[in-house]
Amino acid sequence: MGVNRASKLKPYTWDNIEIGEEFGPVEGILSELKIKTHAFAVDDYGAWYFQGSPLGGRVGHPTLLATDMLMLFTLGYDANPPHFEGGLHARNELEFLRPIFVGQKVTIRGRHTEKYQKRAQNYRVLEGEVLDATGQPCVRMRATETVGMGGSIPVGQGMSTPPPDAITGDAPSGAPVVSQAGKGVPAGAVLRSVTKRTSFEQSVAYSGFPYGWVEGGARAMWVNIHTDPEDARRRGQPDAVVQGLCSAAYISELCVNFFGPSWLTTGRLSTAFIRPVIIRDTITAAGMVKRLEEEGGRSRLWLDVWCKNQRGELVTVGRASAVAE
Repeated sequence: MGVNRASKLKPYTWDNIEIGEEFGPVEGILSELKIKTHAFAVDDYGAWYFQGSPLGGRVGHPTLLATDMLMLFTLGYDANPPHFEGGLHARNELEFLRPIFVGQKVTIRGRHTEKYQKRAQNYRVLEGEVLDATGQPCVRMRATETVGMGGSIPVGQGMSTPPPDAITGDAPSGAPVVSQAGKGVPAGAVLRSVTKRTSFEQSVAYSGFPYGWVEGGARAMWVNIHTDPEDARRRGQPDAVVQGLCSAAYISELCVNFFGPSWLTTGRLSTAFIRPVIIRDTITAAGMVKRLEEEGGRSRLWLDVWCKNQRGELVTVGRASAVAE
């Protein structure tokens, strides 16, 4: 088992990206190394990952393989200078269908499904999935990234126009605090927040070792704006930038705490990364109950979710949902 790379890598440029091109498979066993590295990177040492879960054994974090899916394109492209135009993760969608257990064999694969231009900025869309040993999907992801960065657009800013129902990150005054999902939780109730202080070491652990859990598949270091402060400064940032998917992991932890096991089997998370997180920022993930919808005889509970930095600025906004037990 290992990584299936193209025999010759193409320069990573807008013109070279082909719709429909496939990446992978990457096969491996979900190892202690992967679990421990991810736990350190996102500061989440929950008991389900190290002791046991209500789902029948130790499981991996729901977002455990998100960055592996994101990096699938490097199996076909040379993402090293001078052949790399760079880019920024703008939006991300995750769907959780089955838990992944420690020691389980998994396969990840993906393909480019779209590329487009908007406000003088190039974008690509990669869709990936994680499969279990029987070929059943466990996690699906749709990632939208810029290809290069327009000279007038700072990293992480000005990438999208807020919709009419934009998430503000402001809860109603006196809103009740709820700790567990249920059909009776009121709209406007807020979840118990999760706060993390980021570090350079965590950013390197998260973004520096693609496929480090696969035998023979690790690179010694992946150099990018997340692992190299100088590269980040060249792109207009004061220091290394924490990958947007770390914010998604913080929100996922919030949802695990709220929804329980249902998050790993029915959870959906859509996020937009609207401001860069710089190493040593303190990030707080929070959420608010929006509505309950009937779906195939079950009740799906929807949340507004967001992350703010220590200055109270929104860095990530999104919507999350899962079936309420």
